[in-house]
Amino acid sequence: MDIQVGDRVTYKNETKFNVLKKVIVNESELDYYQNQFNNKSYELLKIERQNYEVIEEHKELLTEEEKEFLKMISKIRIDGISHIKRRNGELDITGNTRSIVNYIPTNKFKGLNEDEKYTLEELGLE
Repeated sequence: MDIQVGDRVTYKNETKFNVLKKVIVNESELDYYQNQFNNKSYELLKIERQNYEVIEEHKELLTEEEKEFLKMISKIRIDGISHIKRRNGELDITGNTRSIVNYIPTNKFKGLNEDEKYTLEELGLE
């Protein structure tokens, strides 16, 4: 019997003949129910296991190396940086008063979506 924490078991109590359902939430419950099924106190009817789907996941947009590079650029820029955009293998860094485009190898800044503007705050640089 392959019961795991997180499974929902459907079982019948042999003395009361009730059909019950229980989600196993921790190891002690797992041990308890396994003992009950092994001792035939409960009759196991069904085991259901959830398929977990990622709904939301925090993902860093930049590597530490990329962050350091952009921090260096922001220190050099006299007019500051208003936003950064990745476009066709280039990094478009727009200052508060003008724009410059830097060529960045295509294996860098892959966490940034093409043609989407990012502020320093969104990139974790402020």
